[in-house]
Amino acid sequence: IAVFFVKGMNKVYMIIFLCLAALVAFKFRDRLFGQYVELTADQLKYGDDIRMLSANFFLTEYWPSRFARLIGNGAAYAASRYGKEIVNINLYMHFYRSDVGIIGAYNQFGLLYVLNILWLNIKGLTGKYFNYENGYMRLFFLNALLLIVLSEYYANPTVIPFYCLILY
Repeated sequence: IAVFFVKGMNKVYMIIFLCLAALVAFKFRDRLFGQYVELTADQLKYGDDIRMLSANFFLTEYWPSRFARLIGNGAAYAASRYGKEIVNINLYMHFYRSDVGIIGAYNQFGLLYVLNILWLNIKGLTGKYFNYENGYMRLFFLNALLLIVLSEYYANPTVIPFYCLILY
């Protein structure tokens, strides 16, 4: 995607480089990706995708009340009863909210949080304040929006200052 933002001869060089890199990756695909293809085939053969089971659990089953869908179940404190329940879900069922991205965030922080995250990314993509010099920042928000299903890093305290700097 970044190639489309480049102008002039650099765009041609980038396209040539990407084509060469794709050819090398295709030629050595068995060495580079063979193990992952086999692992994925084995997981699909048995039909139990742990991420799908975890997403279904946190999206539909793990809600103590209807009000929790709006404000979330909250963060787990390990010494509390709720924290011990989350630890048991992690240990025995192998379901982790961090594995299911925005679904895990929805379960933990609620609908208002998810709407805020989506609004932030869409505003970042459609912002009128981008020009040629800082247009690359749209790629940051596009990346965050594309990965929102797989990883939910907005709740990580170390990321908050980074987002503040990007938005500033």
